[in-house]
Amino acid sequence: MNVLKLSVPLLAWAGALYGGLQLNRIELGHTICGPWGCGPPSSALLALHSFWFVCLLPVPFVITKLFPQSDWRRFGFGIVTIAIVAIIGIGIYDYFHFQKDILKPVYAWQRFLFRIATLPDFPIVQLGVTGWIMSQLGRRELFVESIESPQVAATGDE
Repeated sequence: MNVLKLSVPLLAWAGALYGGLQLNRIELGHTICGPWGCGPPSSALLALHSFWFVCLLPVPFVITKLFPQSDWRRFGFGIVTIAIVAIIGIGIYDYFHFQKDILKPVYAWQRFLFRIATLPDFPIVQLGVTGWIMSQLGRRELFVESIESPQVAATGDE
């Protein structure tokens, strides 16, 4: 394989990762606050969330190169399922640990969204988006195959 053909996308990806982390230099202050206090600086959250988006960006391309088209949708649904289970897990954890002791029930949804937004260690939202992209790629390819199949049968070419 041509080294230049492989190194240019890898360097661009690494540069995008570095650029995403440099977003922490933007002064945004603490914009995510609530009755539980303020979260980390918004610029740090922006940098880490963008880092995870760029980090997971190659996943659909790798899966489409390594696996047959019929598996793309299953991979997408699997990744989305992981994200949904993680979101439900955070909700259950917050319900039993925060809602009763510290917060009033009216703040439960705000606290839940706060936890998801300020949890960059596990890229829940980014995994969900990556899985959705994979499921749409698989759906599109299956849709294209189902449209092309009758035409092949009608012309008699195989």
